[in-house]
Amino acid sequence: MKNQILIIFFISITFSTYSVSEIYKWRDESGRVHFGDKPAAGVEKTKIELAVRKSQWVGFKIKIDDQGVNLTDDERARIETDVNAVYRFFDKKLYFDIYKTIPINVKIFGHQKEYKNYIAEVSLNLIHTRGIYIHSKRQIALYMREDRESTFQTIKHEVSHAIIRSLSPYISSWLNEGLAENMEMITVENNRLFLGVHEENFHNLIRYDKNNSLMQASKFIALKSKEWRKQNISSKYVLQTQAGELVRLLLSTPQGRSFVIRLLHAYKSGDRTLASRFAEKHYVGGLFALEQNWEKWKRSTSKERISL
Repeated sequence: MKNQILIIFFISITFSTYSVSEIYKWRDESGRVHFGDKPAAGVEKTKIELAVRKSQWVGFKIKIDDQGVNLTDDERARIETDVNAVYRFFDKKLYFDIYKTIPINVKIFGHQKEYKNYIAEVSLNLIHTRGIYIHSKRQIALYMREDRESTFQTIKHEVSHAIIRSLSPYISSWLNEGLAENMEMITVENNRLFLGVHEENFHNLIRYDKNNSLMQASKFIALKSKEWRKQNISSKYVLQTQAGELVRLLLSTPQGRSFVIRLLHAYKSGDRTLASRFAEKHYVGGLFALEQNWEKWKRSTSKERISL
């Protein structure tokens, strides 16, 4: 009873600055207690009344510095909207206090060579990237590719890294990259957040599954960050695709989002428990259920976007 009171008190504090319509509490088949705005179907649930006040979300004005590339007014507005969509997701759905961050600025080069020369001054190992977040400058640097749409997606990817770097720097690398991959596809429509399918990851997942390049989910999330980064490079970024699709799986259900939220805030508070051990305790059904859901997800052909 004491633990339940503390949990409810924590949630009351966490959600007190957000405008939420309904919060539910329910138990799964294993007796574990869960909280969320969308309870699992077919379970007995209790609605929790919280004293909330109207959200003060107003978004950020984003400084954009274009070097040798002509951005239209619509493209500038698009970048600011996209950046704030990512901020809004972390603020409204993952319950990070975005107002403790400093808004990033965006520097876009017209040519890849200029971009490489610029980031070589701050990083010796990342000159082959499409974009980078430079924490000391609070800046996202990238170059405009021929596919301008993918360039805008890269900006959202790096915004996710900027938020994590500012608020939860010790997060597991697979979760950090998985969130960033998904933020590439986030949009706001009619004041609602949606997550579209990542076409490149979607098709790569099918290809990697056929040639048995993917890891078991339980082993994947058990990798320590240094080892994950090493294997990601040696696998030619197969693990990057798996991270994106595994996180998309988690974000596709209320139970999965609840697990991501708890894991992120555990890391934020300094917890260093491996995600695999955390999942065994806090993911509905434990690692066995996660493995089964991952196997189904790999073979899914659905491209439906996710309402967050």
